[in-house]
Amino acid sequence: MVYEFPELQGIMGHKYALAQGYEQHIAQAISEHYMPISANGELPESDYGAILAIADKIDTIISCLAVGLSASGSQDPYGLRRQAAGIIRILIDKEYRLDLKEMFNLTYELLETKKVAKEELWEEFWRFFNTRIRSVLSDHNYDVLDSVLAIENYVISDLAKIAESISKFKISINYLSLITGYKRANNLAQKAQKDYTFEMALIKEEHEILLFERYQGIKDKFENHLSNLEYRHALEVFSTLEEPINNFFDNVMVMVEDDQLKNNRLALLQNIVDLIKPVADLSLLIE
Repeated sequence: MVYEFPELQGIMGHKYALAQGYEQHIAQAISEHYMPISANGELPESDYGAILAIADKIDTIISCLAVGLSASGSQDPYGLRRQAAGIIRILIDKEYRLDLKEMFNLTYELLETKKVAKEELWEEFWRFFNTRIRSVLSDHNYDVLDSVLAIENYVISDLAKIAESISKFKISINYLSLITGYKRANNLAQKAQKDYTFEMALIKEEHEILLFERYQGIKDKFENHLSNLEYRHALEVFSTLEEPINNFFDNVMVMVEDDQLKNNRLALLQNIVDLIKPVADLSLLIE
């Protein structure tokens, strides 16, 4: 039936499943697991159908890439771009907090034929999905997508929410405060080494004390907003650091001859920058 009428794939499976006595939710999943069948096609309604669609598509993509079959130029005989976009759209629509890298790892272990090393295959897989994510989220400016995709977060539904939050925040009156404060801290924080640790006993100047206290004052609130996926609120909280950051730079010399003091001040700035890192790389945003 489907060989003669390919447009009936899923539809006939649904009917055959019901005829053979399977439950409705199983028959519905069979009918939905090909969705979406086009770039803007209808998405699965049921969770069973959505999960089955994701599993089928990710298996197809990874299996093809693992044996050297990939989409190139205008050639995409296996519809890998459409299937990747379908996975992304389903994850966003259903708000599933599934980690793409974890799904890749699980699928890779099930492959019988592996012509490409795991790390190399992951890099190709993520580049492929990175391009598709940008296409699906093309309503957002390129700098927003650059900043969001620069972090190691492979939960697609989270990335979509972060991009939406940043895009909306960009038109708010607090946006410049967010960017100015972050970039001033980040420019010097890059000089800090990973083994620098902040010691409260070493802070002396009034404005570095005030900056530390403000940072401590917002940290828990900021992290609570992140835990609740309230990215817009998290950005607003972080933007309140602009004034104490500016006062710090206007009144405190960071690159002093005393290495202990210098490294401690760099460590403080690094802690501030690290706070926002799970959200996006704000240095890539345009003011």
